[in-house]
Amino acid sequence: MKTVDTPGNPQVDVALYPAHHEHYVVLSNGSTLLLRPVLRADRDRLARLYAGLSAESTYARFIEAKPKLEALLDRFLVVDYWDTFTLVGESDGRIVGTASYSRDPRRVERAEVAFTIADDWQGLGIGTLLLERLARLATDAGIESFDAWTRADNQQMLGVFRASG
Repeated sequence: MKTVDTPGNPQVDVALYPAHHEHYVVLSNGSTLLLRPVLRADRDRLARLYAGLSAESTYARFIEAKPKLEALLDRFLVVDYWDTFTLVGESDGRIVGTASYSRDPRRVERAEVAFTIADDWQGLGIGTLLLERLARLATDAGIESFDAWTRADNQQMLGVFRASG
């Protein structure tokens, strides 16, 4: 088994990392973004994404003003790329968005889905692109539908879900 040392996660099994899911997408402003599966080595960059959110974005995303960052990072970084999957959107080494699903163990055909987009990258279609890609990955894993929780006044996220059907 081939392994590689990465910051925060020594001896990651690179055979488990689904590199074939890495690809570039074009955003509504014409720029490109790399969508790829998360690695545990992304911990610091994810922490910067969450720490850089405005108070409004933090509350819209987590439905609380000050979420427990370490617990969130563990939730999004500890994935098996089947029952749990996190995608990141990366530009010039900066993670500007994430989307993840976690299979419901009681109803294995369903999963909870969640998104975070950096404030200065919102409105470019990243949420929609992440949802489309995540839906394809979930379908391959036998997941038929997503459940999501958001505030009734989170119009951007509601718009992403409405557009997705």
